[in-house]
Amino acid sequence: MKPLVAVSPSVNMNEDEIMLKRAYFSAVFNAGGIPMATDLSGANEIIKNADGIILSGGGDIDAELTGDVADKATQGQVSRLRDEYEFELMKYAVKNNIPVLGICRGMQVIGAYFGAHIIQHMEGHKQKEEKNVPSHFVNIKDGTVLHKIIGENRLKVNSYHHQAVGKGFRGTISAVSDDGFAEAVEPDGETFILGVQWHPELLTEYREHQRIFSEFIKAAAIKRRIAY
Repeated sequence: MKPLVAVSPSVNMNEDEIMLKRAYFSAVFNAGGIPMATDLSGANEIIKNADGIILSGGGDIDAELTGDVADKATQGQVSRLRDEYEFELMKYAVKNNIPVLGICRGMQVIGAYFGAHIIQHMEGHKQKEEKNVPSHFVNIKDGTVLHKIIGENRLKVNSYHHQAVGKGFRGTISAVSDDGFAEAVEPDGETFILGVQWHPELLTEYREHQRIFSEFIKAAAIKRRIAY
């Protein structure tokens, strides 16, 4: 059986609907996995059944959780329900060696879980181009998981965020933008846990970005064989 990947969703303002772009599902399926949308509950039960976790993009993490002060003028949607759920997913994933791929906000969740502050607002990282068009380069650190996946030190990515992982992260900042902001993170440890600040699910026509999902699914497949 193909590895089962649980995808954590966004919620609407009333928190009575979950929301996910279909691109996440296509990227997982085309890489050889079976994607499954989750609700914002039952993290422990999900971990018992999932071989991998994707933390999707969306609103802002509650600044209180990272010891930061929210920028009220620029703050996006905040859902404490989602924050707490995804932190629970991270706790169980780390404990059970479940591979995790964090995308955009998902990277920031990984960063925050492993001790990072979140830069509350930054300019210049919301591109004007269409979402499936790469708009700027990131610089990838040698010897990292991301470098092994991409095989290059420079990668052109898309960009749709106004926050970023800041100081305190327990792990490796494996990619940075030309203006010095974190673009990928890898916590210390052996489990495949990778956060990327861009949206590779919208760029899978480019081999380098599809490889991110392919390697994630490979890690999930290994977990499935071990577990079953």
